[in-house]
Amino acid sequence: MTFITSLARFAPFLLAAPLLAAAPPAPEAAMRRHIEILASDAYEGRRPGTPGETKTIGYIVDQMKTIGLVPGAKDGGWLQSVALIGRKAGAGTLTAGKLMLGEGDVLLLPRDPSVTVPTAPILFLGYDDGAGRNVKGAIVILLGGAPPKGMTVGGMAERRRALTRAGAAAVLVPIAPSAPWPNLVAQYQRWVGLESQVEPLVQGALSASAWQRLIRAAGADPEALAKAARDPGFKGAPLGTARLSATGEVRRFASANVIGKLPGTSAAGQAVALLAHWDHLGICRPEGAPDRICNGAVDNASGIAQLIEVARAVVARGPAPRSLLFVATTAEESGLLGATAFAEAPPLPLVAGLNMDTVAIAPAGAKIGVIGRGMTPLDPLIDSTAAALGRAVDPGTERNLLYTRQDGWALARTGVPTVMAGTSYGDLALINTFLAGAYHGPADEARGLELGGAAEDVPFLAALARRIADPAAFPGGKR
Repeated sequence: MTFITSLARFAPFLLAAPLLAAAPPAPEAAMRRHIEILASDAYEGRRPGTPGETKTIGYIVDQMKTIGLVPGAKDGGWLQSVALIGRKAGAGTLTAGKLMLGEGDVLLLPRDPSVTVPTAPILFLGYDDGAGRNVKGAIVILLGGAPPKGMTVGGMAERRRALTRAGAAAVLVPIAPSAPWPNLVAQYQRWVGLESQVEPLVQGALSASAWQRLIRAAGADPEALAKAARDPGFKGAPLGTARLSATGEVRRFASANVIGKLPGTSAAGQAVALLAHWDHLGICRPEGAPDRICNGAVDNASGIAQLIEVARAVVARGPAPRSLLFVATTAEESGLLGATAFAEAPPLPLVAGLNMDTVAIAPAGAKIGVIGRGMTPLDPLIDSTAAALGRAVDPGTERNLLYTRQDGWALARTGVPTVMAGTSYGDLALINTFLAGAYHGPADEARGLELGGAAEDVPFLAALARRIADPAAFPGGKR
């Protein structure tokens, strides 16, 4: 089924959401209240295109109005429309000679409700994006995960789209033996992308077993091929030919980023963007499960709570020379989609960005960690701002492994220096415990959250944003 949802469905909530008390509580108490509301079952996990989205957007707009921000979108409103397309995998098969792979072996997501790729060459590129190679009409197989040391590659979505622009018909990824196949199937039932982004006729995944059989059917050695792919000079390997067929469902719908603005004084034509994504996974478990809702309290109701309280702290001190944009993005969980739409069409030229994501992790007194350390010209401002507030910054860069997994990356790849800075990233053991536990599951709820560090970061981030918004402190530019 294909349909388009209008942004008009948000209107009642933009007017009717309850206001905060005139005298705001302390940041930790205020943040906890925001999280309890946004991560409640009433918001159904804040999935784009659902009633939970409508409630979430209404709540955020209401808080921005109460704080004293003004609408910041290009059209003079609060919302930047983001056109999305949802796809759901159906049946799919891959046939290579006598080898036929179907359910349980191959998972195919078609661009249209029914797609057939007639006999086409299979090209294994490993970690490459196919630049300079003839991939027209080919079924390309890429490796996911972290590339070997010394090899710099884009994310999977970037490589897939680069190959599509070069003419590839399909892009497939082998899945590690340890990856739960049912989880992957669930992901392919709720895939979402930007309608404006190019995608191949078919994208999909191969089970570890199917990948091994496909290599052997082509007369190649799996171990030798895996070893060759880790060489930065790997040029790709042909693996015969195959046919693909896939069916699925397609739906188009509108979502939105929320943008509030504190107009600047003397350099109002430039802006600093502060971001946090409002979306999560929605109803993420099947009927009959004891808890079906992935509420997303830490990821990322906590980031939205921090964004609101940082905005409050910034507004309380009055405008800065540059404008400050407070942006609650949609569809981060589907691949940084809202942030990408914002980065491609910001309402004002951006000089820098600060992202807030998964902040309810660390206690008060913890060190500040920076995701993006050494990657932007913002380090001196971060260090001096922290020092002025009596805060310590961990100078390590190991947390930069997470850089491409958050909304700041969408701005950074357009040349806007952007970081995530806060206590949640100071101790990697803490965030790794969350990622290995409640992350993206029904257990990520508002009960018992640690907000000491996140609340302590509010004045730090407010002060940092104001300094970046001053051309005398931060002229702008790349590292």
